[in-house]
Amino acid sequence: MLDIATIFFCTFISVLVAGFAMTAVWCHDRSQTAAGWWALSFFIGAAAGLATAMRSVITDFLPVQVAICNLLEMIAYGLVWAGFRAFNGQTIAWKIQFAIPAVWLTGFILWEPFRTDINVVIIIQTAITVFYAFLVAHTLYSGPGNRQLPVMPIVVMMLVTHGLARLAIIPCAILMPATMVNGQAEAAWFGPYMIELMIHTIATAISFVVLIKDRSEQRHRIASETDDMTDIPNRRAFMDRTGAALADVRSEWSLAILDLDHFKAINDQHGHQTGDRILVEFASAVKAAIPKTATFGRIGGEEFALLIRSADERRVEMVLEEVRAMVEAIEIRHMGTVIPLTTSIGVTSTPVVGRDIDRLIGAADEAVYRAKAAGRNRVETFRPSDRLTNFVGTEKWRVSRARARAS
Repeated sequence: MLDIATIFFCTFISVLVAGFAMTAVWCHDRSQTAAGWWALSFFIGAAAGLATAMRSVITDFLPVQVAICNLLEMIAYGLVWAGFRAFNGQTIAWKIQFAIPAVWLTGFILWEPFRTDINVVIIIQTAITVFYAFLVAHTLYSGPGNRQLPVMPIVVMMLVTHGLARLAIIPCAILMPATMVNGQAEAAWFGPYMIELMIHTIATAISFVVLIKDRSEQRHRIASETDDMTDIPNRRAFMDRTGAALADVRSEWSLAILDLDHFKAINDQHGHQTGDRILVEFASAVKAAIPKTATFGRIGGEEFALLIRSADERRVEMVLEEVRAMVEAIEIRHMGTVIPLTTSIGVTSTPVVGRDIDRLIGAADEAVYRAKAAGRNRVETFRPSDRLTNFVGTEKWRVSRARARAS
């Protein structure tokens, strides 16, 4: 049977290899700062494992050695958490990073059982480890966009399982206390605990690499689906998301087309840079006015589309009126001149024209044309009778043109 020192040495090797693997990931892409933090945590964890294994060889100043080993392990766990905060795009919580080791050192210096009773050390160290395991799991789960990563549930489950496994050590240390033999803590439960730690380390290293891969793929996918200028979904993304939403027959939907009034004239008169500013301000104003559950995208030059989960005509028109008013309130200045900005909006719904996306867009487009013809800067709702009116109007125009030519 392997002794504790040998298990610690095996743990040192596995953590060291994990550190080199994570370093390779970080060197390949320096923008992956999480990989850098995780590499550092693995190297410090490896140092803790090696220092623990060496206690069987160097038995002088044993309490100090135990304190150093546990301090390194705490720092390593703290850096794992720092890596996940970097993974989320969050700042590192340095106060917590320094506070926990500082409290540990203070306890070692001022409280004698901390130096003389290995079971007290094990219980406190385990409590800190469990805290970090659950904290890291929460940080990963709550991070922006992380729930869409395929491997996220597996990593969270691994972290929670590790925390629970470590938590079981506390009653073991109370009911079956460990003893120090040849520089190592020995108890019936200590070997399985170390093997769990070694397996967890290897699985963690692999999962971290997969997390980085999933996040990289997610970023590329988002970039391919986002309009560069306005930072909202582009036409392809809007059509895909709308198609998926319409497939849910349990919900009714309204689709609106928003077209900026006189945009070509603004571009010609004030320049494309001003036009670009207008598009950005317009998109921001609309996003601020619409429900968070709505899908908003740019589907053409100055043409935008909006999908709302509701077929309540009055409710949808209230939302769109608020959008129209917010757009009208935008103040864009060019060379001291305020550029008036308005939008014409056409809207339809699934109960009126069905769930086919092309029909919805076509009907909303017709309502936009009616809004333009009625003076712009207004919201118009599509009605099936509009098509008959438009058809009759077009035929009258053709007849009058034919008579004019005949005469």
